[in-house]
Amino acid sequence: VIDAWVRISLVGIDLITVEARVVVASIETYLRYADAVGLMPTISRPKLAAGDQEGPGGEEEEPVPAPRARRSKKGGDRR
Repeated sequence: VIDAWVRISLVGIDLITVEARVVVASIETYLRYADAVGLMPTISRPKLAAGDQEGPGGEEEEPVPAPRARRSKKGGDRR
């Protein structure tokens, strides 16, 4: 995991803010990590069984995490 955060300012005015994160892991590992640190809210999606021919639109099951924008607590007010 590479995590970088850069802010360039002149006389207290933010000119540019760059935030980058590179994660090399399986999708399951990333989803578990993101869920643990609260990066993803939960939404309801139908769960498909291996032999299910009906497809989506059936009965909704357990909520599945979905990506969302996160708000950083670093560096004060960002607009």
